[in-house]
Amino acid sequence: MADVIILEDDVFLAPLLAASLEDAGHSVRLFDSAARAVESYTDIPCDVLVADIIIRKNDRPVPDGGLIAIHRIKTLALESERPILIIAISGAVSHIGMQDILQYAADLGAHTVLSKPFTPDELLDVIEEHPFP
Repeated sequence: MADVIILEDDVFLAPLLAASLEDAGHSVRLFDSAARAVESYTDIPCDVLVADIIIRKNDRPVPDGGLIAIHRIKTLALESERPILIIAISGAVSHIGMQDILQYAADLGAHTVLSKPFTPDELLDVIEEHPFP
């Protein structure tokens, strides 16, 4: 099973995703800050990063979002030659310019983008399609 870091600011979605993945046998660490997710990865690398592209605090986007985490964790994984599956998630897919941002997430290393709303089973399917040691 995989060790998963979830970077998600939605207080309802984050624990739902974590519980679903844990029920399937994966271990999960949950964060609402890219800095804390990257710090956790530095201490204990993971197999999967699930990163919300836009992280909000007090209803405003913050610069400490998913793109930062994707870039930093992908860089660390490459430096250590440790494979990682990166899944970008976003609920703002229909906003103007968001397709460019999602493409940028892919350019930074995201393997898959899931548009909200998605089910925990859809996330689980993406994770389980990839072999882990």
